[in-house]
Amino acid sequence: MAANTKTSVQKSLFMQVNPSRILALTCFALLQSPVLFCDSDSAPKNFRELGQLDIDAYYFNINDFVQNKQWRRAIIMGKNAFEGAVSLQKLDVAWKIGDTLVSHNFFLGDFEEALRQGLENQKIAELLAEPKKMAKSLYKISAAYRGIGDSSSIHSESQIQSFQKSRDAIKKSLQIAEEKCPLEQSLRAKILFNLGALESQDPKGDLTKAKDAYTEAIVLFERTGREDYRQRTLLRLGKLYLLQKNLIDARATCECLRNLVSDERSLMHFFYLDAQILSSEGNWPHACESSEKALALAIKLEAKADIQRIQEFFTNKEK
Repeated sequence: MAANTKTSVQKSLFMQVNPSRILALTCFALLQSPVLFCDSDSAPKNFRELGQLDIDAYYFNINDFVQNKQWRRAIIMGKNAFEGAVSLQKLDVAWKIGDTLVSHNFFLGDFEEALRQGLENQKIAELLAEPKKMAKSLYKISAAYRGIGDSSSIHSESQIQSFQKSRDAIKKSLQIAEEKCPLEQSLRAKILFNLGALESQDPKGDLTKAKDAYTEAIVLFERTGREDYRQRTLLRLGKLYLLQKNLIDARATCECLRNLVSDERSLMHFFYLDAQILSSEGNWPHACESSEKALALAIKLEAKADIQRIQEFFTNKEK
């Protein structure tokens, strides 16, 4: 009982707002010094302590936040920890926290914020001169640009530019992986996953290239034991078949996942894919049921881009 009480007290202390943090951040802003080149030896002692406290609080709470789907709280605490790590010149720690922040913002559909954080991570990866981190930062930057492009008006200049920037980033990511990290199969698989997604979502994309990228990614995910990513890639492949109006393969891909998918985010995409296939098959009543399940999960996950996409599916069908 005493140990549990101590843990609860520690967690509550981590969650409290530290007045010295507000003062330190204000002073830091007035200094107008570039964050990455802050001299930690000359920084105020309370600011150094504050930065470490933010890092400790983040690692103490992040698993609970993720398990309970408290994405906003995870992001707020992650931003504080990222700033703390950078101010202390703990760049490896900052990159890892920032990498998670990119993913959380992307999942929530906050693509602009995911891009901003991704660009900061890329700078840190370059300072660390670590090719794997550089390649990973770039494919996440590509994903953020892709999300922005997919949310833009069709064939608008903004959409064209976003997809082109996404293409440039994924091309550079793949080049670094091939030249500097040839043995990193999991890294290559994730880059190929994002390459396939880009080619599928870009109105001017190449669906044949997308299929090739997905197919190789699936093999690599199987080889490296990443069943979660294999399922995500199969969902993407099913969507690609649908874009090609290949309902037989789209349905077969969807059915092979029906009793496998358990992760809520993947389950949301599964129900949405199922709804789209059912609609194309002319079975609107069942399509409506699946899309309602997808929408409920999207709302639960606060995935605003997916919420909008599924709602548009209803709207377009009713027209």
